[in-house]
Formats: sequence, C-alpha cells, structure tokens
Amino acid sequence: MKIFCMLLAFAGLLTANAQTKITYSNYENSRFGYSFSYPSSLVTQQPESENGDGARFTNKQGKERIRCWGRLDLDVEGNKLSLKQRNSLDEDAFKEEKAKITYKRCTDAFGVLSGKYKNGMNFYQKMIAKPNEDAFVYLLITYPDNEKKVWEPMIKKITGSLE
Repeated sequence: MKIFCMLLAFAGLLTANAQTKITYSNYENSRFGYSFSYPSSLVTQQPESENGDGARFTNKQGKERIRCWGRLDLDVEGNKLSLKQRNSLDEDAFKEEKAKITYKRCTDAFGVLSGKYKNGMNFYQKMIAKPNEDAFVYLLITYPDNEKKVWEPMIKKITGSLE
C-alpha cells in the first residue's frame, strides 16, 4: 500500500510538472476587440481569417485545437439577438451536427456548450457578448479522448482569459 501511494504521488508530480511547462501567448483581435491566452507551446496560430474575425490554432500535426471568431449580434433577418438567444441557436446547430451536449450554461455574461461530436472529438465552446462592438466572441476548443489529460486542465485558463 505504501508503494502504491508513493507511485500515485509521483504520477501526480509528473502531471503537475507537465502542466507547468506549458507556455502561453496572447492573441488579440482588433476587428471585434477581444483577446485570450493560448498554449503556444502546444499550438501555433495560423493566419487570421480574410475578414479579420479570428484565427485557428493547430497542433504540430496540423490538427485544429482552438478556433476563435467574432460575429455580429444579429439574426439572419437583421434583428438584434441576446446572448441567451444566440447560445440557444448555437445549441441547435450542434444538435443538427449530431453532437451530444453534455454540459451547458448560459448567463447574462457568457454561454458555454460542451460535449462530443459524432466523430468522437470533444468540444468546449465559450461565447461572450461584446456590447461595444455589437458582437459575440467565441472560443472553441476541440480534442480527441487521448488528449483529454492535456486539454481539460487548460480549458478554464484559456476560456477564462477571453475578454
């Protein structure tokens, strides 16, 4: 039992040590006035989209792990949407893609949808309102099950830095 406890403690140190070696950089978007920190030791920022609404961040294998973007706070007819209305529309869109939503939360300040796509990829999406920009800003993090131990501890730090 004593050896088991020592091994467990050692494994915890390795996990904590791996997390402390992750370095972060800041992404800033001038069009929609938002920024957030991303793990630059794990992903590389790709060129900003042509319309300047955001960027993609890929791992060393070229797989997208983070996407950020802004969008105007209007529906297809041009009517202004609340954050809760937009989050509900996003939830419907995930369901249309056959994604299983396992967690959702929406307040006046933010909306979160999390779950798993039909292809098995996990997702965590956070949206905030940018009233001065008449827009919503999104962060979407996707990762396979075999990367859960890497990404799940960072999600709070990454999405918590979105402003």
